[in-house]
Amino acid sequence: MKIVTHISASVPTYALSYLVNGDASGLDGSDISVIDAWLAECSENLLAAHPGATVDLVTRDGAEGSFTAFPAFGLACDCIPGAVVAMVANEDPAPPLELPWQPAFTPPIHAGEITAQGYIGLTDDGEMHVVSVAHPSGVYLVAGGACNAGLLPSFARLWDADYESKDEALQELIADIEEYESGGNPSGELLSWHGSLAI
Repeated sequence: MKIVTHISASVPTYALSYLVNGDASGLDGSDISVIDAWLAECSENLLAAHPGATVDLVTRDGAEGSFTAFPAFGLACDCIPGAVVAMVANEDPAPPLELPWQPAFTPPIHAGEITAQGYIGLTDDGEMHVVSVAHPSGVYLVAGGACNAGLLPSFARLWDADYESKDEALQELIADIEEYESGGNPSGELLSWHGSLAI
C-alpha cells in the first residue's frame, strides 16, 4: 500500500488510545463525538478524491507531545504530528506521497522489491560503495559500507534521469553524505533498509 493523499493534523495526545487502539478510557461521550466527527470529515474528504482508498491515521514515530493552541479537534492541549491518510495498492498509477515529517527520497527498500542494480563504484574518499537500485518508487543511488553480506546501505538519493545525469546525482549524494557527517541536514536522509544488498 502507498499513501496518495493526506490531511495533516496536530493530534491531541489524550485521544491517541482511542484513535489508535479504540480504547475510550478517560474520554467522555462529548470527547468521543468530537473525535468521531473529525475523523469522519477527514475520511469523507479523502475518499471524495480517492474512492475506494483505505483511510487510516498515522502519527510521527517517536514524537513527544507539545502544547498546541490549535489542535485538530477540541481545546488547546499537548499534541503530536499526525495525518489522516488515503492509501491505495502499489499497482495504482497515483504517485506515492511523503508525509510532512518523512524524509524525501527514502521509502523503506526491501531486497524483494529490487528489480535491477548496477555497481557504480566508490565515493571520492573510498569509504562508501555506490550502486543504482530500481525500486517501485523510482531509481535510487544508494551508498553504504561493504561487509561479508554485501552492501550495508546508509544513504540514498532519487535519481531522475530526465533532469540530471548520473554523475550529477552522484555528486548530490556525496554532498548529502558530507553534510550529514559534518553535522548538517542533508537533502537525502538515512535510508530505511531491511537487510544487506549483495554487490
